[in-house]
Amino acid sequence: MRPIPSMIPVPEFAAMMSIISIYTSIYTFATACQLTGLEIIGKKSTSLSRRDGIKKHQVNTLTTSLAVFSGVISPCIALWDMASTIEIIFWSIPLFVLALMMLGFRMMVQVEGKIDDLDKARYKYKGA
Repeated sequence: MRPIPSMIPVPEFAAMMSIISIYTSIYTFATACQLTGLEIIGKKSTSLSRRDGIKKHQVNTLTTSLAVFSGVISPCIALWDMASTIEIIFWSIPLFVLALMMLGFRMMVQVEGKIDDLDKARYKYKGA
């Protein structure tokens, strides 16, 4: 079975930008959640003793914008060269990865906020 060649003029550059986008997305997510390297690769479980919460951690806008910028270049090259829809979707995968990571981070912040609200309500009713 022969691989299907890419129709864009510079597939090596597009691949490099996609890899940079994925790595910066992972780095952004890991720093926002304050994960260690071993926790990222799954060799160590995350410690639940860190009760400082994820809400207090901010997403680094510099690394996020670098991930977006490097992730947008490849689909733009494919669009400019009028590549097929499948190829445009393929080059857009790093942007989908970043969007899913940011969605996951947002959902974690919301869940933690609701847990904090439940804790406050428990102490309010217990004190009454």
